[in-house]
Amino acid sequence: MINRCRKRNGGSFDPWDDLNQYVSNVILVLVCGRRFQPGHKTLEICQKISDAFDVLTYQRNLFLIDNVPFITTLIPQLRHAYQSMKDGYQYFTETVDKISQESKGTTPNCLYTLLLQEHEEGLISTENMKGVLVDSLIAGIFTTKPTMYNALAAMVNFPEVQKKIQEEIQRVVGKDRLPGLEDRNKMPYSTAMELELYRYYTPVGAAGPRNTTQGCSYKGYSIPKGTMVIYNVWRVHHDESFWENPFTFDPTRFLDDNGELLPPEDEKRQRLLTFGVGKRSCIGEKLARVRIFLGLTSILQNFDLVRDPSEPFPSSDPSTYEPTFVLHPPPYKLQFKPRH
Repeated sequence: MINRCRKRNGGSFDPWDDLNQYVSNVILVLVCGRRFQPGHKTLEICQKISDAFDVLTYQRNLFLIDNVPFITTLIPQLRHAYQSMKDGYQYFTETVDKISQESKGTTPNCLYTLLLQEHEEGLISTENMKGVLVDSLIAGIFTTKPTMYNALAAMVNFPEVQKKIQEEIQRVVGKDRLPGLEDRNKMPYSTAMELELYRYYTPVGAAGPRNTTQGCSYKGYSIPKGTMVIYNVWRVHHDESFWENPFTFDPTRFLDDNGELLPPEDEKRQRLLTFGVGKRSCIGEKLARVRIFLGLTSILQNFDLVRDPSEPFPSSDPSTYEPTFVLHPPPYKLQFKPRH
C-alpha cells in the first residue's frame, strides 16, 4: 500500500480501494494462507461482499428484511446486494477449495487448515466449515476497513495529533524500517490515539444482542432470565457525565501525568466497549488492533496526510455521519505527501 501511494506523487485520491487491498490480504492470509496481487478477482470479490453487506445492514434495510423477508426480491438495490453476497460466498468457497487442491497439503497453517482437520475428525460439516471461513472474511474486512478510513480522516482533521504520532515514530522507530509490533509498548501516544479512535468514532454504535442467563436488576429495573439485551456503545463512549469534552478528539485522555498509557484496569479503558465485553467479546480484537496500529503508523512514517484544498472533506464530528452498521465518513480524497 505504501508503494502504491508513493507512486501517486502526492496526488489526490480516495484511499478506500487501497485499504480494501491491505485489509483483505491480511484476512485472506489468516483464512486461507495466501495473499493476492492488486487487481486479482479475489480482492474485487472481497470489495463486493463488503459493499453488499453494508447495504443489507443499513438500518432501514435491516428493518425491511427482518419484517418483510421477500423484500430482497422486490427492491433492485437489495436484490443486487443479496445476489452479490451469494455469488461472493460461492466464489470464495470455490477459491479455498482450489487453493487446497493446488497446494497438495502444503498450505501454511491458517484457519482453513484448522477447520479441515476438524472436518476430517467429523467435528464440523463441509457447509459449516465454509460458513465459518466466509464469516471470518466478512467480519475481518467489514469492520477494520471503515475504521482505517476513519483513522486517515482523523489524521487530516487533527493535524496536531498526526504530528505528535510522527514525532513518536521518529523517536522510537526512525525511518530505516517499518514500525513493528515490538515498538507498540514504547509508543504510548500512538496507542492512546488508537484507543481514542475507537471511543470517538465508535465504529459499531449498538453491540450485538445478548440474552441474560439469569434474572437480575439494574438501577431499579428487573430484567428476567432470557431477556434480549442490547447496550448503547455510542452513549457509553460519549457520556458527558464521565468523559470530559466527549466530542473532542483527545488521545491524552488515555495517558497518565507522565505520558504513559493508562493500565487496562483503569475505568476509562474499562469503558471502551468497541470490541464488546466478557466471554462473547470480539474474537478478532487482537488482530484488528494490530492491523490498525501497524497500518496507520507505517503510513504516517512515510507520508504527511493532508486534505486536497480543491475537494470538500468530511466533518471531524462523527455524529454528523450517516448512520451505517459500521460508522465511517462519506467518501473523501486526500494527499499522501512523501516525508522522505
